[in-house]
Amino acid sequence: MERWLEDEEHVIKVVSLIFVIFFRIIELVIMTNDDIMQEKEVVTMTVEAIGSRFKAIREQCKYTQKQIADYLGVDQSYISKFEKGERSISINVLEKACALFGCDSSCILDESKDLAQLSYCFRASDGIINTQTMECIADINKIAMNILLMRKIQKENQL
Repeated sequence: MERWLEDEEHVIKVVSLIFVIFFRIIELVIMTNDDIMQEKEVVTMTVEAIGSRFKAIREQCKYTQKQIADYLGVDQSYISKFEKGERSISINVLEKACALFGCDSSCILDESKDLAQLSYCFRASDGIINTQTMECIADINKIAMNILLMRKIQKENQL
């Protein structure tokens, strides 16, 4: 009986993860052409403006350039040059940073959106936030953002 309960808990975790992924795929599939056009327009922001928004949200989250660079696996000068508009950033790196910040990439790529991210509170036992801790924060933020997305989709479908 105990083995069955352990298996049941595992199945519930797997099903929950599949559920989150399923709703994310649904959201992507039901994007209208207008949404796609809006996203294309968003990318027309200058590199300087994107870098400036990135810096603002990084500072709101109280991360240093060095911490972000270590988390992203890039040199600190890369982050510095990006924030100054001297260098562009790949979408993969941007999305990884956004997961840590608790926002989606449109928060940084769209000037019309407020710089808002998820709020969280944690305590590092040694007072130092290392890369492993930041990876855990990003994973938790992804889960929370997917839950918010599922609630939004559910609310839209109830209307």
